[in-house]
Amino acid sequence: MTSVEDRLKAAAQHIMSGDRGSAAALLESVLDVTPGHCGALSALAEIRLEEGDADQAMQLLNEVLSRDRTHCDARNLLTTLLLARNKRDDARELVDETLELSPLNSRACALRADIHVADSEFEQAEHLLRGALSEQPEDATLLSALASLYAAVRQNRAALHLAQEALARDPGNPRHLARLGCVLAELGDHQKAATHLATAHLKLPTDPVIMLFLAESQAATGQTREARALAKRLTLRYPGLLAGWLLLIRVEALRGDTRKVFSDFLQQVKKHPDKAAALVSLAMAYRSLGYLSKPIRLLQPFLENDANANSQHRPQALTVLRDCMLASDSLENLAATVPGTALPCRMSGAEAQEPEDAAEALERAISHNDLLIDPTLSSLDALVLLRFASGSPSVPPRRRIFGAAHLAPVADLVDAGSFVAFDSPQGRQVLAESDDPVPLTAIVGLPHEQLMKRRQAGPYVRPDETRRRKWRDALHEFPRPIVALAWDGSPPGLVLEDYRPILSACEGFGGTFISVMWDKARHQLSSWPGIIDAGKHFADLSDLSALLAEVDLLIGPDGLPVHVAGAMGRPAAVLTRPAHPWYWHANRGKATWYPSVRVFRSKRFGHWTSLMEDLSDPLRDLISGLPSEEKILASG
Repeated sequence: MTSVEDRLKAAAQHIMSGDRGSAAALLESVLDVTPGHCGALSALAEIRLEEGDADQAMQLLNEVLSRDRTHCDARNLLTTLLLARNKRDDARELVDETLELSPLNSRACALRADIHVADSEFEQAEHLLRGALSEQPEDATLLSALASLYAAVRQNRAALHLAQEALARDPGNPRHLARLGCVLAELGDHQKAATHLATAHLKLPTDPVIMLFLAESQAATGQTREARALAKRLTLRYPGLLAGWLLLIRVEALRGDTRKVFSDFLQQVKKHPDKAAALVSLAMAYRSLGYLSKPIRLLQPFLENDANANSQHRPQALTVLRDCMLASDSLENLAATVPGTALPCRMSGAEAQEPEDAAEALERAISHNDLLIDPTLSSLDALVLLRFASGSPSVPPRRRIFGAAHLAPVADLVDAGSFVAFDSPQGRQVLAESDDPVPLTAIVGLPHEQLMKRRQAGPYVRPDETRRRKWRDALHEFPRPIVALAWDGSPPGLVLEDYRPILSACEGFGGTFISVMWDKARHQLSSWPGIIDAGKHFADLSDLSALLAEVDLLIGPDGLPVHVAGAMGRPAAVLTRPAHPWYWHANRGKATWYPSVRVFRSKRFGHWTSLMEDLSDPLRDLISGLPSEEKILASG
């Protein structure tokens, strides 16, 4: 007869190989012999949880803990299940008890850190994980958990290093594979992310987090059919997971039809047990479909209700509300959403001041203090808002701008202070010693009159004159007008091939098309020998700004080239879908944040291949209206 120990070993091997059906059969055979075997009960509960059978998993775990209250594996699994069911108070109490029983239990430490992060208690989470790692420096679970923490606050360089180290310590663990994939996705490398996440998905095919991130990466790399299929499976298996529905809505928007999925999503919202989470998710869904007034009407009462002051959903609600107000140019309502919420400005006493005094204090701080590029901001958000920090003659010479390392090239474009990467040990120390750094998002707390005035202050990125002369000489031999093109690296973004209707319509226009792409997206030029490849000569973003100073027009989707052109006051045209980012609000076709940029917005969702049909004629007219070589020489 096969012993219990042999069956448990065989079950563990099946789990490692991804064969959970065989593992479950062996564990059930153990329970036939020894019905109260806690190890078998706990392992079977984990399999049932991964299969999506949360009720049976709960039953098995409760049976384990009725026999052995100190069984940490069962306690950790039950904590995971409670978190999945949004019972965070119960989960917090359970994991705190587990850490009292076993202070260095790595899984319990990771779960407690997750709860700290959900409560925006990032310092406590880091302190907990760093303390546990000092005792167990090679523990892969702790390394992976710390990587997750740093990814949450956009310290991507540190997160990537830790995720890679965790996987090196435990190469076959699908959760570490998934963590590395998630970090790569946050870094924008969706191609590599999808590879790691797909491998993890094969081993844990029903894990909702892996399914969610894998579908996100598939959608980002143009695999919309695969992303749609996976997102649909996710919503069918976990109908209460609202993030899965939001993803499916975004994927269906790429296909051009969201009516059915939005109707199904509304049914889940109505019966979701966490009403605050459902409200915020509904607002996010409306925003992703291009609606702005509906999210504002939903979220303002929620944020104004004192009973929601400590809600875990409040920061996300504020972020969505602020985004919608900016996107609709409702600047007069912005300041009311700022104090004491998700904009952690540490100006002493500001909350106790009169509104006029608080506004003056904020104005002074923005002009004089160190600045912090909030982890929630993308590089494009940061470049828009850095205009408020530039060009002041009273800026102290030692003023610093703190941000994640990948933002350094963007911050260096703006003459606003020296950049310090806060995701390095030295940078974290400098940030800790800085007095009252002002979060960049606090700028929206200025009175709307000041916001509008400073928004219209003119160009705030200036090209290097030496490089500008170099590009002027290089372009001298090409006929004008010179039209620069930018695009995305892959579908579903706008790719070079999507420009074919415009380029065909402009054939023979007498000028020159030139590429400003400098990354791997340059490979798309292989089919377009008539477009000049300027990007291969770029050393850094200074070359981009210098080149844009010498062209007559830039055309591109939302991305760094169009932002740099707008920040320089250079002519540009940005192509957007209905759910445009906040900074592409437009009046009479001109971007309010970048007046030199014309906004061409498709009125419908779908792939760019079809959307360009809406935009080809107006873009052709714009190009045709550019001054010819003769007119440029005559104006000399």
